[in-house]
Parts: sequence; structure tokens; C-alpha cells
Amino acid sequence: MAFAPDAKVINNTIYSPGGWPYSIEARFAETRNCEITNNFSDEDIWDNRDGASCTLTTNNTAATPSDFVNIAVCDLHLKSNAVSAINAGTNTPERTMDIDCEDIISLPDIGADEFDSTYAVLGMNNHDSHNEVSIYPTLCKGIITIEGQNIRQVILLDINGQVRKIIPCDWEQITAIDISKEVKGIYFVKVLTENGILIKKIILG
Repeated sequence: MAFAPDAKVINNTIYSPGGWPYSIEARFAETRNCEITNNFSDEDIWDNRDGASCTLTTNNTAATPSDFVNIAVCDLHLKSNAVSAINAGTNTPERTMDIDCEDIISLPDIGADEFDSTYAVLGMNNHDSHNEVSIYPTLCKGIITIEGQNIRQVILLDINGQVRKIIPCDWEQITAIDISKEVKGIYFVKVLTENGILIKKIILG
């Protein structure tokens, strides 16, 4: 940002190893009253170059390749092990959806992606699996419905990635998976299909 009063830099993902040593720069005194919030990068943020003045909130400048689906093809969607980014952000009124136009339903993740969607595993086609499976509701009291084609297995993971339940299956539709005995909080439902894997964030309340 240069000569940018009142600018807001919110929920970006920046990965550029070996490039310029800063992921975001604010420069010159005219760049004042700015917000830099919820950005996920592998380089530092320079928020006051040449007299600039910015407020930094819940940014993370320690991103690694293991946080993302596939660095080699520039797929910067978050993986489930990106615990330093998932639910670590700050709510901002300017952002209600992520880069995939998915709703922000709880604490936002740091970066452009809200971990609530498919990701590719072992070369599987994430778009196919995303389209063929539905998991709902995302805010539940204990019962999760899963509908779709060619489902082979369902796994319930807690916020730390620990397996809580495994459901082997060969069904076209799954209904009424009961997680009401689990502790209230955030979980991930992982659905394995013939075409790929879908992971959905669920809040048990």
C-alpha cells in the first residue's frame, strides 16, 4: 500500500518463498489509519515503512507448505492440520464469505480460505467429490445428515484432528449420524468417495 489512507487489507493468503522479504507493505505518511487483518503469509508484514501507520490484527506470517493443499500447483486452500490459521482470525464486517464464496459461520480462519470445503488428496478430483456430497447442518445439535453418491467412508475428527468416529459404508445416502454424545465444539466431517474427499466443518452446539 502506498499513499493509501484508510485502506483495509483483510484475509489474504500470500506464499512467496525466496521472494521479497515482506508479504505486505504499508508505505509513506499518507498511508494512515489502515487495517491489516487476518492475513496468512510466509513473510513478514512491514506496517510502518516511511512513516505509514497501520493496525495489525491476528495476522500469521509463519505459513508453511504443510498448511496448504498443494503448493506445487498454487492450491492454497487450507488443510485440516493448519491449526494456526483455522478459527484463529478476527470477525470483520467487510468479509462474510471466503474466496470460494463460502459463508463465514463462526470464528474466521486466517487467510483467504475458510476451511469448510473439499481438498484434493492423492490426486483425487476435489470438484467431483464436492458436487456429489452434501453435509448439513453446519450448526447442529447432534444429528448430521450426509447425502451423496459413491460414499465409502465417513470420519468424524475433532478440532485437533483426532478421530472420534469412523463409519465404513457403501451407501448412496447417509442420514442421521448422531454426534450428540460428543463435547460441544468444532468438528470436521471427512467423507471419502470414489472421486475424492470432502471435509466439512461442523459446529456442535
